[in-house]
Amino acid sequence: MTDLGIDSLKAYKVTQNGIEADEDRTVVLSPGSGPRTGEWSEDGKHFYVSNELAASVTHMYYDGDSMQIRETVTTLPEGDQTENSCADLHLSPNGEYLFASNRGHDTIVTFKVAQDGSLSASSWESCRGKTPRNFAIDPSGKYLLVGNQDSDCIVVFEIMEDGQLHYIVSKDFPTPVCIRFFQNGLLR
Repeated sequence: MTDLGIDSLKAYKVTQNGIEADEDRTVVLSPGSGPRTGEWSEDGKHFYVSNELAASVTHMYYDGDSMQIRETVTTLPEGDQTENSCADLHLSPNGEYLFASNRGHDTIVTFKVAQDGSLSASSWESCRGKTPRNFAIDPSGKYLLVGNQDSDCIVVFEIMEDGQLHYIVSKDFPTPVCIRFFQNGLLR
């Protein structure tokens, strides 16, 4: 579980007495990073977490027993000093790209995911609004929808084969903060 307040991924275990913190498996991130949202790779070996306060993404490797931090990469273009915080992140269904939202820079950054799970930023697409708090990829993996909290709109992008985002349309929607898809009555 991410814990922004203590800059950690807090691990828990089930015991005879209930649920207890597992300090041996808790991962401590850089002070002031503010881990917010995490997602596992399909094979369960790589975990990615957005660091809200540091405007970065940390990639960790899970060996079946413990997590090791592999890298932390910025969500901003090199040299960009925009006041920014990172919010949401999601892997493409094929696992080849990781997307993260920038609040302040007001973009979605696309990272190419290498075979070893490492990340390299490939593009930044304007969200066409302010404060992209949350976004979701549709179940087909073809579209990415961004909720721009402070400009009252949801913007739809097509995800191209190379991971780039192609703007489709913007729809007015008051203060969108969470976008989720349901399929056959189940949250996806």
